[in-house]
Amino acid sequence: MIQNSYLKKSLFIFLVFLNSSVFAQTEIMETTFPVVKKSSIKEYQLKEGIHDLSIKMNNNESWDMQLSIPTIKEGEKVPLVIALHWAGGGKTYKEYSDCLAFPALDFMNAIIIAPSAEGGRWVDDNNERRVIHLIKQISKYWPINTEKIILTGYSNGGICTWYLAQKYPKVFAAGLPIAGYYNSEKIKVPLYILHGEDDELFKWRDVDLAITSAINYGSPIKYKLLPRFTHYMACSYAEELQAMAKMMVEEWEKKF
Repeated sequence: MIQNSYLKKSLFIFLVFLNSSVFAQTEIMETTFPVVKKSSIKEYQLKEGIHDLSIKMNNNESWDMQLSIPTIKEGEKVPLVIALHWAGGGKTYKEYSDCLAFPALDFMNAIIIAPSAEGGRWVDDNNERRVIHLIKQISKYWPINTEKIILTGYSNGGICTWYLAQKYPKVFAAGLPIAGYYNSEKIKVPLYILHGEDDELFKWRDVDLAITSAINYGSPIKYKLLPRFTHYMACSYAEELQAMAKMMVEEWEKKF
Protein backbone atom coordinates (compact mmCIF):
# COMPACT_ATOMS: atom_id res chain seq x y z
CA MET A 1 0.00 0.00 0.00
CA ILE A 2 1.28 3.48 -0.78
CA GLN A 3 1.95 5.26 2.51
CA ASN A 4 0.38 8.57 3.62
CA SER A 5 3.78 10.26 3.31
CA TYR A 6 3.46 9.66 -0.41
CA LEU A 7 0.70 12.31 -0.54
CA LYS A 8 3.05 14.98 0.78
CA LYS A 9 5.80 13.91 -1.62
CA SER A 10 3.40 13.85 -4.56
CA LEU A 11 2.09 17.33 -3.71
CA PHE A 12 5.68 18.55 -3.72
CA ILE A 13 6.21 16.97 -7.16
CA PHE A 14 3.08 18.69 -8.44
CA LEU A 15 4.18 22.11 -7.19
CA VAL A 16 7.63 21.68 -8.69
CA PHE A 17 6.02 20.63 -11.97
CA LEU A 18 3.74 23.67 -12.09
CA ASN A 19 6.50 26.12 -11.27
CA SER A 20 9.20 24.96 -13.64
CA SER A 21 9.73 24.89 -17.38
CA VAL A 22 10.14 21.12 -17.45
CA PHE A 23 8.80 20.79 -20.96
CA ALA A 24 11.47 22.96 -22.63
CA GLN A 25 12.79 21.38 -25.81
CA THR A 26 16.47 21.49 -24.81
CA GLU A 27 19.18 18.93 -24.38
CA ILE A 28 20.53 18.10 -20.93
CA MET A 29 23.09 20.73 -20.01
CA GLU A 30 26.67 19.58 -19.70
CA THR A 31 27.25 19.36 -15.97
CA THR A 32 29.27 17.43 -13.45
CA PHE A 33 26.35 15.10 -12.70
CA PRO A 34 27.56 11.51 -12.40
CA VAL A 35 26.78 9.14 -15.25
CA VAL A 36 26.73 5.36 -15.63
CA LYS A 37 30.10 3.66 -15.94
CA LYS A 38 30.46 1.88 -19.25
CA SER A 39 31.87 -1.21 -17.53
CA SER A 40 28.74 -1.58 -15.37
CA ILE A 41 26.65 -2.19 -18.48
CA LYS A 42 29.22 -3.71 -20.84
CA GLU A 43 30.32 -6.42 -18.39
CA TYR A 44 26.90 -7.30 -16.96
CA GLN A 45 25.79 -10.82 -17.83
CA LEU A 46 22.12 -10.93 -18.80
CA LYS A 47 20.25 -13.81 -17.15
CA GLU A 48 16.57 -14.59 -17.52
CA GLY A 49 14.46 -13.58 -14.54
CA ILE A 50 14.06 -10.70 -12.09
CA HIS A 51 17.23 -9.33 -10.53
CA ASP A 52 18.40 -6.59 -8.21
CA LEU A 53 21.09 -4.53 -9.88
CA SER A 54 23.41 -1.86 -8.51
CA ILE A 55 24.94 0.18 -11.33
CA LYS A 56 28.26 1.91 -10.70
CA MET A 57 28.47 5.60 -11.55
CA ASN A 58 31.64 7.40 -12.63
CA ASN A 59 31.90 9.00 -9.17
CA ASN A 60 31.88 5.51 -7.58
CA GLU A 61 28.35 5.89 -6.24
CA SER A 62 25.85 3.10 -6.87
CA TRP A 63 22.45 3.37 -8.55
CA ASP A 64 19.93 0.73 -7.43
CA MET A 65 17.33 -0.70 -9.77
CA GLN A 66 15.33 -3.84 -10.46
CA LEU A 67 15.67 -5.66 -13.74
CA SER A 68 13.40 -8.12 -15.57
CA ILE A 69 15.11 -10.13 -18.32
CA PRO A 70 13.07 -12.24 -20.80
CA THR A 71 14.23 -15.24 -22.77
CA ILE A 72 16.47 -13.80 -25.48
CA LYS A 73 17.36 -15.98 -28.45
CA GLU A 74 20.74 -15.77 -30.09
CA GLY A 75 20.83 -12.82 -32.46
CA GLU A 76 17.51 -11.47 -31.19
CA LYS A 77 16.98 -7.85 -30.21
CA VAL A 78 14.23 -7.09 -27.73
CA PRO A 79 12.31 -3.98 -26.64
CA LEU A 80 13.52 -1.92 -23.69
CA VAL A 81 11.11 -0.54 -21.09
CA ILE A 82 12.18 2.08 -18.55
CA ALA A 83 9.67 2.06 -15.68
CA LEU A 84 9.59 5.08 -13.35
CA HIS A 85 8.13 4.68 -9.87
CA TRP A 86 5.82 7.01 -7.94
CA ALA A 87 7.26 9.54 -5.45
CA GLY A 88 9.43 8.12 -2.71
CA GLY A 89 12.88 6.83 -1.88
CA GLY A 90 14.24 3.63 -0.39
CA LYS A 91 12.67 0.53 -1.91
CA THR A 92 9.80 2.39 -3.62
CA TYR A 93 11.09 1.27 -7.01
CA LYS A 94 10.74 -2.38 -5.97
CA GLU A 95 7.19 -1.98 -4.70
CA TYR A 96 6.25 -0.32 -7.99
CA SER A 97 7.97 -2.86 -10.23
CA ASP A 98 6.78 -5.90 -8.29
CA CYS A 99 3.10 -4.97 -8.21
CA LEU A 100 2.65 -2.92 -11.40
CA ALA A 101 5.37 -2.63 -14.04
CA PHE A 102 6.62 -6.22 -14.19
CA PRO A 103 3.25 -8.05 -13.93
CA ALA A 104 1.65 -5.77 -16.51
CA LEU A 105 4.46 -5.76 -19.09
CA ASP A 106 6.14 -9.17 -18.87
CA PHE A 107 4.15 -10.36 -21.93
CA MET A 108 6.20 -8.00 -24.11
CA ASN A 109 9.37 -10.11 -24.06
CA ALA A 110 11.22 -6.90 -23.20
CA ILE A 111 14.04 -5.98 -20.88
CA ILE A 112 12.28 -3.94 -18.20
CA ILE A 113 14.28 -1.70 -15.89
CA ALA A 114 12.81 -0.02 -12.82
CA PRO A 115 15.47 2.36 -11.46
CA SER A 116 15.37 4.33 -8.23
CA ALA A 117 15.06 8.13 -8.39
CA GLU A 118 17.73 9.98 -6.48
CA GLY A 119 15.88 12.33 -4.14
CA GLY A 120 12.60 10.51 -4.78
CA ARG A 121 11.40 12.56 -7.76
CA TRP A 122 12.00 12.08 -11.47
CA VAL A 123 11.64 15.58 -12.98
CA ASP A 124 15.15 16.52 -11.96
CA ASP A 125 18.25 17.31 -14.04
CA ASN A 126 20.35 14.67 -12.32
CA ASN A 127 17.79 11.87 -12.72
CA GLU A 128 17.06 12.92 -16.29
CA ARG A 129 20.74 12.70 -17.18
CA ARG A 130 21.05 9.32 -15.48
CA VAL A 131 18.10 7.82 -17.35
CA ILE A 132 19.14 9.06 -20.78
CA HIS A 133 22.74 7.98 -20.28
CA LEU A 134 21.61 4.57 -19.03
CA ILE A 135 19.53 4.09 -22.19
CA LYS A 136 22.49 5.06 -24.39
CA GLN A 137 24.79 2.58 -22.67
CA ILE A 138 22.25 -0.25 -22.70
CA SER A 139 21.43 0.35 -26.37
CA LYS A 140 25.13 0.06 -27.18
CA TYR A 141 26.00 -3.08 -25.22
CA TRP A 142 22.78 -5.06 -24.75
CA PRO A 143 20.58 -6.72 -27.44
CA ILE A 144 18.07 -3.87 -27.69
CA ASN A 145 15.74 -3.02 -30.56
CA THR A 146 16.32 0.73 -30.48
CA GLU A 147 13.10 1.33 -32.41
CA LYS A 148 11.18 -0.10 -29.46
CA ILE A 149 12.33 1.83 -26.41
CA ILE A 150 9.38 2.85 -24.28
CA LEU A 151 8.84 4.69 -21.05
CA THR A 152 6.19 4.15 -18.42
CA GLY A 153 5.57 5.54 -14.96
CA TYR A 154 3.03 6.19 -12.24
CA SER A 155 2.24 9.65 -10.77
CA ASN A 156 5.71 11.16 -10.27
CA GLY A 157 6.92 8.67 -12.90
CA GLY A 158 3.92 9.37 -15.15
CA ILE A 159 4.67 13.09 -15.21
CA CYS A 160 8.27 12.34 -16.12
CA THR A 161 7.19 9.87 -18.79
CA TRP A 162 5.45 12.67 -20.69
CA TYR A 163 8.32 15.07 -19.99
CA LEU A 164 11.09 12.79 -21.30
CA ALA A 165 9.02 11.56 -24.25
CA GLN A 166 8.37 15.15 -25.29
CA LYS A 167 11.98 16.21 -24.79
CA TYR A 168 13.56 13.17 -26.49
CA PRO A 169 11.23 12.12 -29.33
CA LYS A 170 14.09 10.39 -31.17
CA VAL A 171 14.82 8.14 -28.19
CA PHE A 172 11.38 6.83 -27.29
CA ALA A 173 8.94 4.93 -29.48
CA ALA A 174 6.04 5.33 -27.03
CA GLY A 175 5.05 6.24 -23.49
CA LEU A 176 2.59 4.76 -21.00
CA PRO A 177 1.93 7.39 -18.32
CA ILE A 178 -0.45 6.66 -15.45
CA ALA A 179 -2.05 8.96 -12.85
CA GLY A 180 0.02 12.02 -13.66
CA TYR A 181 -0.44 15.65 -14.62
CA TYR A 182 0.52 16.63 -18.15
CA ASN A 183 1.39 19.39 -20.57
CA SER A 184 -1.35 20.50 -22.98
CA GLU A 185 1.05 21.12 -25.88
CA LYS A 186 1.70 18.86 -28.86
CA ILE A 187 3.83 15.77 -28.36
CA LYS A 188 5.23 13.64 -31.20
CA VAL A 189 5.73 10.36 -29.34
CA PRO A 190 2.62 8.12 -29.15
CA LEU A 191 1.24 8.04 -25.61
CA TYR A 192 -1.18 5.56 -24.03
CA ILE A 193 -2.53 7.19 -20.89
CA LEU A 194 -4.50 5.84 -17.93
CA HIS A 195 -6.13 7.97 -15.25
CA GLY A 196 -8.54 7.33 -12.39
CA GLU A 197 -11.86 9.13 -12.28
CA ASP A 198 -11.56 9.35 -8.48
CA ASP A 199 -7.91 10.45 -8.43
CA GLU A 200 -7.59 12.67 -5.35
CA LEU A 201 -4.29 14.31 -6.29
CA PHE A 202 -4.69 15.06 -10.00
CA LYS A 203 -8.37 15.72 -10.66
CA TRP A 204 -9.56 13.99 -13.78
CA ARG A 205 -11.23 17.08 -15.24
CA ASP A 206 -7.93 18.99 -15.20
CA VAL A 207 -6.05 16.03 -16.64
CA ASP A 208 -8.75 15.46 -19.25
CA LEU A 209 -8.55 19.10 -20.34
CA ALA A 210 -4.76 18.95 -20.77
CA ILE A 211 -4.86 15.66 -22.68
CA THR A 212 -7.75 16.78 -24.90
CA SER A 213 -5.88 19.98 -25.74
CA ALA A 214 -2.76 17.99 -26.65
CA ILE A 215 -4.85 15.69 -28.86
CA ASN A 216 -6.45 18.69 -30.57
CA TYR A 217 -2.95 19.95 -31.36
CA GLY A 218 -2.33 16.70 -33.22
CA SER A 219 -0.67 14.58 -30.52
CA PRO A 220 -0.91 10.77 -31.07
CA ILE A 221 -2.57 9.94 -27.75
CA LYS A 222 -4.82 7.09 -26.62
CA TYR A 223 -6.49 7.87 -23.30
CA LYS A 224 -8.66 5.87 -20.93
CA LEU A 225 -10.41 7.23 -17.84
CA LEU A 226 -11.07 4.52 -15.27
CA PRO A 227 -14.21 4.75 -13.07
CA ARG A 228 -13.68 4.28 -9.32
CA PHE A 229 -9.88 4.25 -9.60
CA THR A 230 -8.15 6.45 -7.01
CA HIS A 231 -4.58 7.74 -6.84
CA TYR A 232 -3.67 5.43 -3.98
CA MET A 233 -4.52 2.11 -5.59
CA ALA A 234 -1.60 2.09 -7.99
CA CYS A 235 -1.09 -1.67 -7.99
CA SER A 236 -4.68 -2.13 -9.15
CA TYR A 237 -3.78 -0.54 -12.49
CA ALA A 238 -1.80 -3.62 -13.63
CA GLU A 239 -4.56 -5.18 -15.72
CA GLU A 240 -5.44 -1.89 -17.41
CA LEU A 241 -1.77 -1.11 -18.06
CA GLN A 242 -1.36 -4.49 -19.70
CA ALA A 243 -4.37 -3.83 -21.94
CA MET A 244 -2.95 -0.47 -22.98
CA ALA A 245 0.45 -2.01 -23.64
CA LYS A 246 -1.14 -4.71 -25.81
CA MET A 247 -2.85 -1.98 -27.84
CA MET A 248 0.54 -0.32 -28.26
CA VAL A 249 2.16 -3.59 -29.40
CA GLU A 250 -0.63 -4.18 -31.94
CA GLU A 251 0.03 -0.75 -33.41
CA TRP A 252 3.77 -1.51 -33.46
CA GLU A 253 3.12 -4.65 -35.48
CA LYS A 254 1.36 -2.58 -38.12
CA LYS A 255 4.19 -0.05 -38.18
CA PHE A 256 7.25 -2.30 -38.11
